Order: sequence, then structure tokens, then C-alpha cells
Amino acid sequence: MAEKKSKTDVTARDKSGRATDHSCNNCGQQIMNDRDMVVVMDGRRRNKTYHHRACLQKAIA
Repeated sequence: MAEKKSKTDVTARDKSGRATDHSCNNCGQQIMNDRDMVVVMDGRRRNKTYHHRACLQKAIA
């Protein structure tokens, strides 16, 4: 039987449902929560950088 996921589960996952292990480009810490992760792409959508939401706000300000 398949494992039931919580409706409030915010673990960062890719399209196939596997948990991702991205680290923040600013602080270097691992991003565990999907709601804290911001993905920034270039114009061609080729180069992706991953950031904590708070780190990106500090970098922009």
C-alpha cells in the first residue's frame, strides 16, 4: 500500500515526487521546506539558482 502524505507536507520535491536536496546559493544551508525555496532562472530558463526566501530578500534589498 502506498505511503499516505500529509496535506501539510511542504518537503521540497521534484516532478517525480522525490525529495530534493538543494542548498541556498547565498548562505549555503540546505533548503528543507518548499515554501522557503525560491528558484531564479536566467532568460533562457537554463541556469537555475536556489535561494532561501529570506536570503533572496536580503540580497535584493
